[in-house]
Parts: sequence; C-alpha cells; structure tokens
Amino acid sequence: MVEPRARNTGENIRFSRDLLDEAGITVSSVLLISKPYEERRSYATARKLWPDVEIVSASSPMTLRDYVDSIGDARLVIDVLVGALQRLLVYPDQGFMISQQVPPTCSTRTTVYPEADTQAVCCEMARARSSSPPPMGHPAKRGSAGRPGSGSPR
Repeated sequence: MVEPRARNTGENIRFSRDLLDEAGITVSSVLLISKPYEERRSYATARKLWPDVEIVSASSPMTLRDYVDSIGDARLVIDVLVGALQRLLVYPDQGFMISQQVPPTCSTRTTVYPEADTQAVCCEMARARSSSPPPMGHPAKRGSAGRPGSGSPR
C-alpha cells in the first residue's frame, strides 16, 4: 500500500491509518522512518494521532558532519535543524503532537557566544523563530514529497 496524498507528517499518518482501516488491517504497531532530526517530531505526531498503537521511530544513523557534507550548505542544515526544534517547542500547543521534554538548554533563554556549540546555536535560533513565522519559501515549509518538512516517507 502506498499513501500518495499527504502533504505533511500528520496527513501521512492519518491517511495511512485510514487506508489500513479501509483494507480491514488491524494495526498494533507502526514503524516510522524519517531523517534523524525528525524522529522526535514524527513520534510525537503519531502518538497524538494514533494513540492506540505502539510507535517505533527509526532512521539511518548519520553524524552532523556527514549530513552537512551530503547537503553541501551548513547554513541550510542549521536552518532545517532549528525548524525541527522549533516545531518540537510550538506544535504541542497547536494540537499537532504530544508534548515532549526538551533539554533545558533549548527551552530557557541562553546567550550564544561565537564559540558556542551547534546545539546552543540551534536552541537560540529556534527561540527567535518561535515568535514569528518562517519567511516565504523557507525550505522546511515547502511541503513537496521528499523535501524537508513534507512528512513524506524517506
């Protein structure tokens, strides 16, 4: 079975669940495959939309350096990671996913210095973005299959 209509993770989960229901297939567990930085959001979204099944989230292991090298644009990667963190912080209040514990370094205000680590930079950028919508054409909001933020299986 293939679910071709989804434009985001939530739709992919809902539409897939509906396809399985229509086919009379009883589901007790679901394996979610995503990019490493999207595992928590995929899990939290599935837990919210399909609470009666066991959810397992998986991805291919990849270091940050390997991911940056595969994309070829460190700034874009940081922007995508910040967007993923931002969604973990704001989507529960919007009803899109269950709430998850976020490390204190990401959920409280910190000062970022030039020598700060990537996590601190991502946390600071996510907090800044949480109060305003992303710019038009932002890569995490494209919504096309296979692109960041699409929710389509990868």
